[in-house]
Amino acid sequence: MKLIVILISVIILRYVSVGRTPTRYNWFQDYAVAVQKYLTFVKQPWLITVIILLPLLIVSLLLQLGLAHGIFYVLEFIFSIVVLWYCLWPVSLQEHLDTSLEKNKSANDHSSEEIKDEDAVEPEGEDLRVLTEALLCHANTRTFAVLFWYVILGPFGAVLYRMVSQLTKLSSRPHDALNAIATIAHTLEDTLDWIPARLVGLGYSLAGNFVKGFKQWAHYAGSGLASNQDLLIASGLAALDINPDALADAEEARQVLRLIDRSLIVWLAVIAIFTLGALIY
Repeated sequence: MKLIVILISVIILRYVSVGRTPTRYNWFQDYAVAVQKYLTFVKQPWLITVIILLPLLIVSLLLQLGLAHGIFYVLEFIFSIVVLWYCLWPVSLQEHLDTSLEKNKSANDHSSEEIKDEDAVEPEGEDLRVLTEALLCHANTRTFAVLFWYVILGPFGAVLYRMVSQLTKLSSRPHDALNAIATIAHTLEDTLDWIPARLVGLGYSLAGNFVKGFKQWAHYAGSGLASNQDLLIASGLAALDINPDALADAEEARQVLRLIDRSLIVWLAVIAIFTLGALIY
C-alpha cells in the first residue's frame, strides 16, 4: 500500500496546483512560538523542543494506529495520502529553479547597467553553483527524507520529519523567539537526515556516472552528522561529471533536476521491489 500512497501523493503534488504554497506551514510557526511563550520557566532547550513536537506527534500516531484496522482500511489509505502529500514540500524544485534563475538574471541585468567595465568579474557562475548545490540538498529535505521516514514509520514518520525540519528552519532565523533551541533542532534534523542523505547520494550515483559518484559517496558515507550536505553535493556533482571548481551555468542546474528525477525513479523501483518481495514471501 505504501508504494501506491507514494505514487498518488507525488502525482497530486506535481500536477495539482491546490495547496502548493509554503505558507501552508505558517500555522506551525504560530503554534511553536505560542508554546514557547508558556515555557519561559524551562531552561533546557531539548525539553522545550520535545514539548513543542510531542502533541503533534502523539495525535498523528494515535490516528495512524487507530485507523490500522481492517474496517478502517479505506480511511487509513486516504489518511496516508493526505499526510504524505502535506509533508512533501509543496513548491517543486523546478519552480524553485525558475524563480532563482529569474532573480539571477534580473540581478545580472541590473549590475550590467551599473558596471560597464569589461574586466568586471561576472558573479553568475558562483551564484549558479550555489543554486546547483542547494538543489541537490533540497531534494533530500523536501522529498526523499520524507519518503524514507514514511516508508519506515508510516504517516507518523512523515509528520516527524516535516515538523523537525520546520522547527529547524524557524529556530535558525536571526532574532527569532525559538533561537534557544536551534542547536537541538539542527541535531535532530541532521540525525533524521543521516540515512536518507546516504541513500539519496547512492541514488545520484546509480542515476548518473556511477563510478565517479560512488567514489565520492564512499568518501563521505561513514562520516558524521555534519557531512550530510557535503555527501549530497559531492556525489551529485560527481554523478553528473561536473568539475566543482568550474563555473556553473543554468544548464548545469537543469541537469541536476533531471538527475533528481532519475533518482526518484530509482527509489520508486527499489520500493516496488521490496513491496513485491514482501507480498511474495
